[in-house]
Amino acid sequence: MKELKENKFFSPTEKHLSVSDLTELQEKFQILEQKHSQLTVFRSLIEITHIGLFIFQNGELVYKNSWCEKILSATDITSDETSSGNGNANVKTFEEEIYHLATTSNLANREFYLLKNDKRFWISLIADAVEYNGHPAIACILLDITNQKIAEVERESYLEQIFRNQKMDSLHVLARGVAHDFNNILSTILGTNSLIKAEYPQSGQISQLLDNIETYTRKGIELVQNLLAFSQTEKVPKKVFNLNRVIEKAIVTFKNNVPLNIMVHHQLSPELLAVDGNIQQIQQVILILARNSVESISNDKGIITITSGKIDIDDAFCRHFKGFLAPKPGASVFLEVHDTGCGMDKEQVQRMFEPYYTTKEPGRGLILPIAYNFVKSNDGFFEVDSHPERGTSVRIYLPEAKTHPFSDDELLSRLLKDVNTILLADDEEIVQITIKKILQKLNYSVFTADDGEQALQFYKTMHDQIDLVLLDLSMPIMNGEQVLEEIHKMNPAAKVILFSGYDEVEASRRIQSTGGVAGFIEKPSLIDELGKRITKLFSRKEQI
Repeated sequence: MKELKENKFFSPTEKHLSVSDLTELQEKFQILEQKHSQLTVFRSLIEITHIGLFIFQNGELVYKNSWCEKILSATDITSDETSSGNGNANVKTFEEEIYHLATTSNLANREFYLLKNDKRFWISLIADAVEYNGHPAIACILLDITNQKIAEVERESYLEQIFRNQKMDSLHVLARGVAHDFNNILSTILGTNSLIKAEYPQSGQISQLLDNIETYTRKGIELVQNLLAFSQTEKVPKKVFNLNRVIEKAIVTFKNNVPLNIMVHHQLSPELLAVDGNIQQIQQVILILARNSVESISNDKGIITITSGKIDIDDAFCRHFKGFLAPKPGASVFLEVHDTGCGMDKEQVQRMFEPYYTTKEPGRGLILPIAYNFVKSNDGFFEVDSHPERGTSVRIYLPEAKTHPFSDDELLSRLLKDVNTILLADDEEIVQITIKKILQKLNYSVFTADDGEQALQFYKTMHDQIDLVLLDLSMPIMNGEQVLEEIHKMNPAAKVILFSGYDEVEASRRIQSTGGVAGFIEKPSLIDELGKRITKLFSRKEQI
């Protein structure tokens, strides 16, 4: 075989590249190509991700991704942990700030926020030692945790709201418990006073003193009812009532606190439709508006006029209505409070029912929003007409009731009709004694029970003799609800009046179904109406 000549491209002493060598090289090249492709994908991901990446080497910034470019437009950087927060004047740029944080925090996780266009967004910094291009470096990852921070704030706010609600619920329960006890006390005073007046109807000075006791006891009862109305949180029960009577009662209460420079007039429509709503809340609305009128008149002479009337709301009225809340077509009644005070401009009128908005001294501004909520909960709506230096008129519209109202006195008259024997169940001894004496004065036979179990035993043995059961809701052993259920099992037609030191809201909450109940009357009203009956009875006897 002919020998190969030696040249610069080929030496017989060198190894020949075999096919297998070429295959191995090709495979290595493909692996490199694949890794380069993966690196390109990773680099693209790093560039488009919402994660910032800085790499520092020897104190210099050697890499940053595009997300970092976005946050570099932030106008300020603030954190209790940052050097700028500590007043380091050597830190001039955002990159220097990041490097300072990374190198002074033992490579731990740090948080700070950026201000951009007065909007705050939070950043979490994670730093770690890495190798970059064969040399030691520090990699800093920045995460946008703004949504997480917002969620934390919202959670704290939510928990705080829950705490406030729980606190208000506790105060609500406390207020109801105190009101129950006060109602028992005031009921006893009122009932005892009625008994004394019945025994000594013509006692001159003593009679005047008894009248004073009755007047201030009624004020105490009214105060308890007003506190209950203000502390109301759940849906309130409604009853049919005459709006004029509520207005008259509110005016009597209101006039006692009106300065001498202000005159109060009222013009009430004699043919007013009945209203289905909550009496305490509507009375509070009247008092709130009237007191607000007093403040608008201030030290000047002025007039407050309260009127009532009826109106048919039609579609045209609804279309052109520019007041507050949504009007509803149909027969309605209205009450209006007008004053000759300082008046308001359009902006003040629009904002007058906002919480804490007030033109008076700071710390006020919740009274009118309460009135707004009371009107809303009674399915009402209202409009305001006011002009600076020309006074203000606030007109409240309430829907007509479908049935006619009964006062407590009328309700009691119906329930006591054809009644001779009464079973009275109440665990409050002094209240029981007072009611029993009043009923006996009215010539009723009365059996008494100190608790629910005793009341049920009485009814089981003597139900054919008992015409009416007066049943307190709160009693030991068996409460009023349980006794009522057992009585109805024995006699579905039994005539039962529920009464309590709690108001009707609490009674409605505790009695889920009032089927078969002749009526509910609060203790103050019950004893008051019974007391009025014996006073009238003995007054007629004296006249005879």
